[in-house]
Amino acid sequence: TQELSSAASDVYKRQLEHHAAELLAEREARARRTEQLPAAYAAAVGGMTVVYDATYPAPSSVRVVVDAAVAQWDSVIATHGSGPIVVDVEWRSLGNQYLLGYAGPDGMYQGGSLPTNALYPAALTNTLLGIDANGAGRPEVVVTLNADLLASNTWYLGTSGTPSSGKIDLYSVVLHEVGHGLGFLGSGHVPNGQSTPTLNSTPYIYDTLASYGSTPLPSVGDKGSALRSGDVLAEISDGLDYELYAPSGWISGSSFSHFDEQLYPGGTAGALMTPMLGGAETARILDSPTLGLMARMGWPLTVAATTPTITSASPSLTAAVVAWDQNLWKAGTAPDRYVVEAWRDG
Repeated sequence: TQELSSAASDVYKRQLEHHAAELLAEREARARRTEQLPAAYAAAVGGMTVVYDATYPAPSSVRVVVDAAVAQWDSVIATHGSGPIVVDVEWRSLGNQYLLGYAGPDGMYQGGSLPTNALYPAALTNTLLGIDANGAGRPEVVVTLNADLLASNTWYLGTSGTPSSGKIDLYSVVLHEVGHGLGFLGSGHVPNGQSTPTLNSTPYIYDTLASYGSTPLPSVGDKGSALRSGDVLAEISDGLDYELYAPSGWISGSSFSHFDEQLYPGGTAGALMTPMLGGAETARILDSPTLGLMARMGWPLTVAATTPTITSASPSLTAAVVAWDQNLWKAGTAPDRYVVEAWRDG
């Protein structure tokens, strides 16, 4: 196994272009497989299930963690009884200690009775329409995890507790990667033979929630500059935006498809879907920014909006000044609005 440099010993990139460019290209090619919905489908059973790849099988200690993380996603999604979400998990050597894993949807769909003309990930397509768009034998989500970190004793394989220094929490990584497979993923990419990133001509539903300035990102003329501006926002509720990761240097697999790392460090709301994970860091809550964005994409969820905590209230005869904590770090969707009501007895 590769020894970690001192600069990288505490922070590991979930996606790191120069260590595994060919693997990221494989994921991106799979995600950009776009298809029109056929006219008819075979019957299918809904809900989230995990399938462990026979070519790259995961050991039992890893499966316990993966199953628990997928079950957490399953608990917040109102899956369709006829819309399967099969998560295929590959446990393979990625040739380095920095790339923790990668994931994406196995296909994107447009047409039929989908709500918009954007491209929808296979899992969301199935859930919204109650079909199996991919057909039997093909998963909706593919997750690849780095087996090298088990050989180096770097993975923390618990579903609770805190990893020790230098250990990487596998549960947090799986929760993150499944999010990508469910659609927390933009179409930003650098076309072959070019050096400037752009979006698909037909945007992903994720893309349509992003903006640059006051302009929806798919409508921006110079997308290459916007995607490297550090100023791309994503709508997580009505009137509440979160900043996406848009560094000046495009990083394939990281840029645009995550929340901003500096604004939402470990332990804050949004940290689950940033591109980096620190040693001994955990991100095991499907927080409001993550679920808020998923809800805006169209995912039906079983959780309510997070409830704020009133931190102070100063009423007077003519007005009341109320402050609250949004509690966006909690599990739930981001509220669209808050309503403050006052009563007077007598």
